[in-house]
Amino acid sequence: MSDRQGFRIELDPTPAQRARLGRHAGLSRVVENFCLEKVRAALDQREAEKTYGVDEKDLTPVPWSAPALERAWRAEHWRRFPWFTADGLSSRIPKEACRVRAAAFKNFFDSRAGRRKGRKVGFPAWRKRKHGSRFRYDADRARPAGQRAVKLPGIGTVRTREAMTWLTDRLDDERARVIGATIREIAGRWWISFQVEIDRTDVNARRTVAADAPACGIDVGVKTFATIVDDDGTEPIVSSGTWPGAAGDRIPAGACWKYGQERSQSDVRGEGLRPPAVEAGNVTGSGGRRAGRGSRIGVPVETPGADGRH
Repeated sequence: MSDRQGFRIELDPTPAQRARLGRHAGLSRVVENFCLEKVRAALDQREAEKTYGVDEKDLTPVPWSAPALERAWRAEHWRRFPWFTADGLSSRIPKEACRVRAAAFKNFFDSRAGRRKGRKVGFPAWRKRKHGSRFRYDADRARPAGQRAVKLPGIGTVRTREAMTWLTDRLDDERARVIGATIREIAGRWWISFQVEIDRTDVNARRTVAADAPACGIDVGVKTFATIVDDDGTEPIVSSGTWPGAAGDRIPAGACWKYGQERSQSDVRGEGLRPPAVEAGNVTGSGGRRAGRGSRIGVPVETPGADGRH
């Protein structure tokens, strides 16, 4: 199983589980900032020691690696962050947060030395809540618990909004294995992304095209959706169609604006509204008369009499 790919699905947590997800995301953010704090403190200490004439080999070491950052976290979290153990949060989150921060330091040095492709990467900055809520599990700590649930350490079994048959079938017959998982909040919705090592032999076999298979060229346009040229020279054309309907009726100028105005007013009143009828270029009510001040577009309104009754 040499191929790696991701599998993302939306979670359906209960209110209590949603709160636990938020606490774990906050823990990850705290640990990443703790790692950055220790590195900055070590760098400042080294600069101060240089002014004292301390030899280079005797300077304070900087905890660039993930193991060094993990040791620093284990040595201090019980004193500085007692809520970590009190709340029963997963111990796998700090481990992965240290790895994420160590990878960021490595990317910075590789980018500065020209060993990393792509745009230049700056020195890691402080993580804030506005940067988003996310955290990671290593290996298969987080894994499917059936077709419509996942088991997350420190949180419990969380339902998913869709079935994971594609993934669970491959895990059951050992065609795939989970090597990591990332949980992220996007617009108030929680998602889990599994990093999977998978055997794609069956998938690649279905998608392989024979060398002597027929071929065609496709030219995508605007007025004509697509012009297809087969290998035998025929040119089938796919039309774009006409908006808004098959009859090609055009909505008169100003109708959409009037409809929007009337719709916003009806929403305020808590009433429904039917779309306007288009007849011979005029916006009319359902009774066939032109819409005026006494009627909403598409919905005639009766004017009450003097006694207040319709």
